[in-house]
Amino acid sequence: MNLLVDLGNTRAKAYVDDVHGPVELANEANVAALLDVLERGQNSYHRVLVCSVINDAPWHDRLLRLAPQVVFLSASMPLPIRLNYDTPLTLGADRIAAVAGAWALQPGNAALVIDMGTAITYDVIDAAGCYQGGNIAPGLRLRLEALHEKTGRLPQVSPEKPVSLIGTSTDTAILNGVMQGIRFEIEGYRRALSKKYRGILTFLTGGDAKFFEISAKSGIFVVPNLTAIGLSSIINH
Repeated sequence: MNLLVDLGNTRAKAYVDDVHGPVELANEANVAALLDVLERGQNSYHRVLVCSVINDAPWHDRLLRLAPQVVFLSASMPLPIRLNYDTPLTLGADRIAAVAGAWALQPGNAALVIDMGTAITYDVIDAAGCYQGGNIAPGLRLRLEALHEKTGRLPQVSPEKPVSLIGTSTDTAILNGVMQGIRFEIEGYRRALSKKYRGILTFLTGGDAKFFEISAKSGIFVVPNLTAIGLSSIINH
């Protein structure tokens, strides 16, 4: 049995790599809490694949004790996709995993993968399974925090689904400005990329995806565990 570990900026998650796909085992606020849960468990793992975007050096030894074989995801290891990126060693493990997840779900289709976490990443894979690159933008909460912290009077606003296009108070003006701005950002990328990649699909994942209403006819696949699906495809490649 294999274990998949996803160490993000805001959450630390672990999945068992089941024959039917990844099954969430633990979802904790930090690496220490996640390792406590895993070390208390009675499961024995053959291999562990770790996807980390944080400084995991303080936890490195504990991670290596989880199984006889522990691998940290990087662009230098065998992957089910090819990479067309000028600096592959700087490519985030989370971006590799998410794109691999999209390819595992829809092989043979170009895809735009949008991961809405602390940062919002926009990544593109073509219909031949070659990762073409992507962009990184501030995430939802970073935008809200920046407006409060970098101005004199704008309040801190909590994220929630907007109810209108235009704000009628300072709070709703901030919320709509950020939320609708991200929505238009997504629509702009989709529209522009569809001209280059015929039939391109869109995958939306990440913790803040829940704040955006996605209609069934939008052409967007909302896959909360896309990174885990990608890790499963990589460890079994």
